[in-house]
Amino acid sequence: MQARRPLPPPSLSALYPPIPGYRYFDAPTGTSFDPQADLRAPQQAWWLSEHALLAYAHARSIQSCLSSHGWQCSIARDRNSGSFAHVALGDGWGVIAFRGTEALKPGDSWRKLSAVARDWWTDAQVRKVSWSFGGEVHRGFLRALDGLWLQLRTALAGDRRWWLCGHSLGGALATLAAARMLDSGAELAGSISFGQPRVGNGDCAAVLDRLPLLRVVNACDLVPEMPPETLGYRHAGKLVHLDVSHRQNYARSVRSFWSRLPGNLRHGIGALTPIELRDHAPLHYTTKCFNAAWVTEPGASRRDLQHDSAQ
Repeated sequence: MQARRPLPPPSLSALYPPIPGYRYFDAPTGTSFDPQADLRAPQQAWWLSEHALLAYAHARSIQSCLSSHGWQCSIARDRNSGSFAHVALGDGWGVIAFRGTEALKPGDSWRKLSAVARDWWTDAQVRKVSWSFGGEVHRGFLRALDGLWLQLRTALAGDRRWWLCGHSLGGALATLAAARMLDSGAELAGSISFGQPRVGNGDCAAVLDRLPLLRVVNACDLVPEMPPETLGYRHAGKLVHLDVSHRQNYARSVRSFWSRLPGNLRHGIGALTPIELRDHAPLHYTTKCFNAAWVTEPGASRRDLQHDSAQ
């Protein structure tokens, strides 16, 4: 039986990646990534949540980590939009993980400020534009994917089964990339996003709903509610909730958050992060996905990972 992993403390270093000293892909003994697994297998969500978290690390750290697991690695980046992704290649399979919106933390170089600003500008371009596959999509997300696609397309050569993933902005890019990958003739096993914002209008969602997409949302995470439906945006793909009861009992969750705040202040100003953004932290996603996938105590998976047909 695997021990349940506790949620990280509400410190800035735990809430905003990259996470110092984190051991990526620390799977139970005897287990490995299965490229043939079902899209909705809890283990698959955990493996890809690790890739989504790793995508926030520095390029050299990503290459070192993937190489240590015996996987080939390449990096794609667009300096105009700031978008970034890594490609991991195994025997007959590949994973493309898109990086989400970066954040500044104490100790970061001021040079990182421009990268963070580019990410926020990408998120802010909410005006919808026509999409070649049908419907309209978020202008910023489409431009960010366009900036990477020529580099990523070169990695699609060969007979491989592909998985896509990403957290936040990275999840939005992974979702749009799923359509583009199928159009290229590559075999798409599935795309799993974590805390992903909406990417397009209803017609766009209808197109994406025909693809193997899984959208994981944690508790009270606010980002999946953006951009709002009032602007004509709609979600696509199958929905899975982590700790859905926290969202269903939102008022109680907020009260619990405030009651714990005095004690949590020992972890620094990260404790002041609102619950809606704390639940968006990628390390929260990987931790809860691990527990849902590997902890075998009675009812653990049902409590942590709940499928939901609502969009």
